[in-house]
Parts: sequence; C-alpha cells; structure tokens
Amino acid sequence: LADDQLVDFFIKLPARLKQSRLILREYFKMKAPELAQIPYQATGVDLYSQPSKIKARLRTYFNKTNYYVERLSGGRLKYYNKTHYHHFNQWYRSDKRNSKFYHEILLDDRTIKRGYFSEKTVRLMLEKQGKGSNLISGLSSLLSFELFNRLFVD
Repeated sequence: LADDQLVDFFIKLPARLKQSRLILREYFKMKAPELAQIPYQATGVDLYSQPSKIKARLRTYFNKTNYYVERLSGGRLKYYNKTHYHHFNQWYRSDKRNSKFYHEILLDDRTIKRGYFSEKTVRLMLEKQGKGSNLISGLSSLLSFELFNRLFVD
C-alpha cells in the first residue's frame, strides 16, 4: 500500500503531523476505504470513528493497575493484555490451544516426512519453549513454512 515516494514524503514530515499516525489514517481512508472500515482489534473501532473516552480511560487505568500489580508482586502475578499481539511467548505457555496447534503441525507425520526439519530439534525447541525459553519466533517461522508447504506445494 506504500511506494517509495510516499515513504520519502512521510519521513520528511514534521513530528507533529506524524502523531497518532494521522497521515497514515487519512491515507487509508482516501485510498482504501473498505480497509478503513475494518475494526481495529485493540480498540474495536474503525478509522472512521473514535473510541469512547470512558473506555479509553478505563483501559488505561486497568493497564496501569495490571502493570503495578505485576511489578509489586515481583512477577508472581501476571496479567497479559490479549488485545495486543506482542506476548507470543507467554501465550504459547498460557493458552493450551496455541501450544497444541504448534505441536500438532510441527510434529505431524506430514511435516516430518518432508525432511526439512529435524524432528529431534523441533521437539527440543517445543520443550524448551514450554519451560520458559523465548523461542517462539523460530517456531513461528517453522510453522509458517510448513503451512505454506501444505497450502501451496502439496
């Protein structure tokens, strides 16, 4: 959706115009109105509407409260914000559906018979990830590659 001229233009813009991705939002409204109507997962609103101020304040309050509870408890109490996509390592360990999905695909006979991955290494990576290592980016790459093979190669 972007070309080199648009990127150059955006880089040259002053910081006050880049706040809240204002230029990007207006660009999507103008060039791709059907995409701008899709609700954003974190807020539940599309680019044509604004989230309510009460919801925004409550979300900020709960996020701060969760942050301080986690810090004061020394990490024993953890509350993950599942509206954002940056807790993949924790999600793998806390949501059994995610870990089951990785195990079913990466340790499936179809995957092993392809010969791209070493079954022993994949098992070791899955085991380490389950015990607290942060290997989800590598596992996600393997999973994506296998799903690509299943969809387009097979």
